[in-house]
Amino acid sequence: MAALIPEARAARSESIRLRAEMQARKLAVRRSAADTRAQLQGAEMALVRAQAREATLPSPWSSLRWSLDDRPLAGVLVSIP
Repeated sequence: MAALIPEARAARSESIRLRAEMQARKLAVRRSAADTRAQLQGAEMALVRAQAREATLPSPWSSLRWSLDDRPLAGVLVSIP
């Protein structure tokens, strides 16, 4: 019986080590999944913005179709002295 005690202690310490390693890996996977979800959400929002820019709108004054421009209005307009 005395010969089994060191082996049992070794097995117990190994199981504790493996449990700690497993917890660390679970945490890393959860962080990675959260980062991936954040990146996916950002990509989906960028896609929605890109699709909105590509959409054409009817002109209120004619039958022409307008497309939305991504440039800010301040960069397009110039002041006339």
